[in-house]
Amino acid sequence: MWPWRATALAGEPRSILGGGVRSRRRFFLGMGEAMRHRKSNTEACSSRPGIAFTRLLLMLVITIIALLPGCHRSGNYSDNGSGVVVEEPCLDSPLPSYPPGYPLALLELLPFVAMEPQVPQLPDGISCLPSVYLVAPPLPAGLALDEVTGTISGTPEISGTTSEHVITAIFPDATEDFLMTIIVLALPPAFIYAQDSVELIEQDHLLLDPEMLPGSGAIENWSVETPGAPPLSAIVDTLTGELALF
Repeated sequence: MWPWRATALAGEPRSILGGGVRSRRRFFLGMGEAMRHRKSNTEACSSRPGIAFTRLLLMLVITIIALLPGCHRSGNYSDNGSGVVVEEPCLDSPLPSYPPGYPLALLELLPFVAMEPQVPQLPDGISCLPSVYLVAPPLPAGLALDEVTGTISGTPEISGTTSEHVITAIFPDATEDFLMTIIVLALPPAFIYAQDSVELIEQDHLLLDPEMLPGSGAIENWSVETPGAPPLSAIVDTLTGELALF
């Protein structure tokens, strides 16, 4: 039932086509009021799709913002032509974290000699990789840790040291440690005396001091052997290496 017809009937219960000028006037007034009311309803209805679209767009933006933190997890990113595909192997991995699998936990290295690189091994069937490797305390001088691959390599620039180091693998949701001991062996002693052979007559004696060669390791004590020589014909100072020949 149209609103203008109800208004006309409520105004006067006569035929809307009869009743003279007054009735016809009421008829047209009611008709105009109804048309305005209909136009108002039409405009309100036409605006509703815009409101619904705005709400839908707002919900979409909120959903995208809520999903953004997941993009910061480790994974592989590729573009297949239709968009960016994010692959996160650690999420579906049966082993989402594991200690670095170095072949050796104890390294014995020669000073100033390049070491064989130590590369951490992955468990079988696992594609989840650490995002970074860290070490504390720092490795001996001359050695380095690759933070991406975890490889330890280099040439020791010191000698006669023993140190322990914790290598940490950082995963998206966990950290794993590996304890490694590194021994850099002492350099062998290297020295000479000014004379490698002497001839002494009775009652003579000779004192000789050692000359340390470049790259020589530290010497803690000295000793001397004289096969075929008379007893006490050679005496060495156990601290300085001074050699006395009689």
